[in-house]
Formats: sequence, structure tokens, C-alpha cells
Amino acid sequence: MHTEEQRLQLTLWGAFVVGVALYPTALTVIVHQWRPPYDGDLLARLQAACMAGGVLQTLVAYAFYRRGESLVGRARESKALWSYAVAWALGEALGLYGLVVGLWRAEPEVSTLFFTWAISLILLFRPPAARRQPRRSVDQSTSVIT
Repeated sequence: MHTEEQRLQLTLWGAFVVGVALYPTALTVIVHQWRPPYDGDLLARLQAACMAGGVLQTLVAYAFYRRGESLVGRARESKALWSYAVAWALGEALGLYGLVVGLWRAEPEVSTLFFTWAISLILLFRPPAARRQPRRSVDQSTSVIT
């Protein structure tokens, strides 16, 4: 994998992680300035729909991540980046669910669940560039590992 591809992978991945990490801050600022109309029935349906969508998105994100892994295994790393990016975007969308549910005055634990779920999914599907061990070169003349 080229240094440029590694840098691109880490930049995209970092953007998704930072984006999700900023959602609780945005939620705090918005909720203190604006209160949407509270409807307990709508909130319950919204939470159920977000949970069902989150489970489905997690499965789809895993499928895209596995597809990316298989493309890397076949030395098609430039095409694998798209699969990884889709998996990370689906993970980030879970954070958006937490933001939306929090705006409708859900209990803080519900929003926190979505934020934690999103960051965990993105970290679980970290890019290959973040998983690679630095290469160690062996100097043949002195047999010293550097």
C-alpha cells in the first residue's frame, strides 16, 4: 500500500471518528437553544425505528468491511477504500440517530447509546493503514533488526 493511500485512509477514518465525537457537543448546544415539540408516542416510534435501522446498518457495514478486506487480500486496495468508506459512513449514521433522538428529548442514555455504538463501530472497522505494523528491515551484513 502506498503512503498516499495510507494517508487517505487515515484522513477519511479520522474525519468519521471526529464527526461522531462532535455530535454530543452539537446536541448540547442545540438543545439548550431550541426545544422541539415533545410527543412521547412519536419519540417511542423514533427510538424503535432508529434501533432497528441501527442493527440493519451494522450488518450492512460489516458486509462492506468484509468486502474491503477481501479486496485488499486480492491486491485491489484502491477499490477497497470505497468499501471501507461506506462501512465508516454507516457507522457515523448511527451517531446521527443519536443526535436526532436527542433533539426529540430522549433520555440522555439513549443518545449516548447511539454515540457509543457509532464510535465503537468506526473503531472496530479501522482502516488497514491503522492496523499495519511498521516494517522492520534486516541488515544482511550485520544481522541487526532496525
